[in-house]
Amino acid sequence: MTAVTPRREGAPEVDLTVGYVEHRAIRADLLRLVTTLDSPDASRMPVRRAAAVRTYIDHLIFATVRHHSIEDEGLWPLLGAATRAAGVTMDLDEFSADHEVLDALLERAGAEAARFAADPAKGARPLAGTVKELRELLERHLGKEEEVIFPAVTRYVSVEDYQRFELEARKRYSVKDLTFMGPWLAKYASRAERDSTLAPNAFYRTMLALGRFGYRSLECRAFGTT
Repeated sequence: MTAVTPRREGAPEVDLTVGYVEHRAIRADLLRLVTTLDSPDASRMPVRRAAAVRTYIDHLIFATVRHHSIEDEGLWPLLGAATRAAGVTMDLDEFSADHEVLDALLERAGAEAARFAADPAKGARPLAGTVKELRELLERHLGKEEEVIFPAVTRYVSVEDYQRFELEARKRYSVKDLTFMGPWLAKYASRAERDSTLAPNAFYRTMLALGRFGYRSLECRAFGTT
C-alpha cells in the first residue's frame, strides 16, 4: 500500500455519504424482501414476479459482496495504516470475520432465490428464513461499522488518502454494474446526497439516467411498486 498520512487535527474530514447511503439501501431492501417473502402470498407468487424477485436479490447480493470486499481489500488496510501512523491500535478482525459469515449466507440466499424462482410454493419459506438471517446479521454489522469504523475514518484518514481509495474502488464497477447501483442508491438518497456525491459529474449522471428505467421496471415487477 502507498504510504499514508493520517489526518491532522482541524483538517477537513472524509465525506462518508456514499457509505451511509449504501447502508440505508441494504437495510431498506432487506426489510422489504422480508415483508414480501414472509407473506402468505409468497408461495403463490406468479412465476414472472418470482423471477424478478430472484433477479433483484442477485443484484443486492452483488452490491453487498462488492461493498464488503472493497472494505476488506481497501478500506481496512487504509484505516489500519492511518491509525498506526497516528499511534493508535485498531483491531478490525471482528469485521472481517463477519464478512466471512456473510459470504456463506449470501451464497445460500442466491441458491435459494434460484429455487424460489423455479418453484415459489416450495422455495418461499426457506428463502424468507435466509433473508431474515441476512437482515439480522447485516443490521448488527452495519450498525457496528457506523459506531466504530465511520468515526475512526473521519478522525484518522486524510481526505487525500480516502480519495485515492475511492478512485480505486470505483474501478471495481463496470458500466453494467453502475446502471443498477446508480438508481438503486439514488432511491434511498436525498436530492442533496444524490447531486453532491452519488452523481457529482456527467459520467455518473449518465449512468443514473441509463439505469433508471431498467431499475424501476425490475422494482415494479419484484415488489409491485410504481
